[in-house]
Amino acid sequence: MRNPLLRLFLLLSAMILILVGCGKDKLPVLMPAPDFHLEDADGKPVSFSDQNGKVRLVSFIYTNCTTVCPATVHWMVKLQDELKKENLFGSKVYLYNITFDPENDTGEVIKAYMKKWKMDPTGWAFLRGSVEDTGKAAADFGVLVQKVENDFIHTDRIFLVDGKGEVRKTYVGSRLNLPEVLKDMKDLVNE
Repeated sequence: MRNPLLRLFLLLSAMILILVGCGKDKLPVLMPAPDFHLEDADGKPVSFSDQNGKVRLVSFIYTNCTTVCPATVHWMVKLQDELKKENLFGSKVYLYNITFDPENDTGEVIKAYMKKWKMDPTGWAFLRGSVEDTGKAAADFGVLVQKVENDFIHTDRIFLVDGKGEVRKTYVGSRLNLPEVLKDMKDLVNE
């Protein structure tokens, strides 16, 4: 190719195609993930930013739920098992459940719930705090919670957060698509 302008045009065109192609499968940034300051089942303080650098999955549930929460935890346990097979659990990926019923979800109740569901605390925290603090954490993520007598009506969403603390995707918790979530998590780990 002797024409330098044609050569430059083809080179620039190729670079543009490469750049456009590289970004098309990348998950968009939806919003910054709100930091929260709660406590684990042993009463130890936990901040969301403690796990910066790791890909995180955040859900809001309560232990007495009889509707979507058990299904959400079921899928998250399956995800935990897959992440362990990939050697990502705890080291590169971290899971969170936050109760919005801290009056009933005491530390002892949470420990029993985690044991019952085989939730591994090496890469999974089930958090609580005051009604105000857990309510604020839910509201900051955009989760709607309404207490109705002795029960709650609430949003069924899980939030995927990258290592920089940005929400990249949300899922329906009770119908979690494991291959999709696992792929998304691995993509974010490799970003």
